[in-house]
Amino acid sequence: MELEIVYAPDDRLSTPIPDTTVFDDSLREAVDSMKIVMEEYKGVGLASNQVGLEQYRIALVSDDKGVVYTCVNLRVMEAWGNRFV
Repeated sequence: MELEIVYAPDDRLSTPIPDTTVFDDSLREAVDSMKIVMEEYKGVGLASNQVGLEQYRIALVSDDKGVVYTCVNLRVMEAWGNRFV
C-alpha cells in the first residue's frame, strides 16, 4: 500500500475518523505502510489521517530508542502543554 503525506489545510486532517472495528491483514498492511512513511520522513509520530487513511484510527509513536508503538482507537483524554494522557 503506497501512502502519501496529507498537508494542511486538507479537510481530512480535521475530519473525525470512526473507530477501527476490524483487526485483519488490511489493518496490518496499513500499519506497515505507515511505518515506512514515518521512517522515510524521519518522523517520531504519525496518524492515519495524515496519510489519507480514513477507514482506520491508527497512531504510530516512536520512543527515544526508535521503538515504534502502534495505537488503534487512541483517545486523548487530557493534555498539559505537549504532554498527553
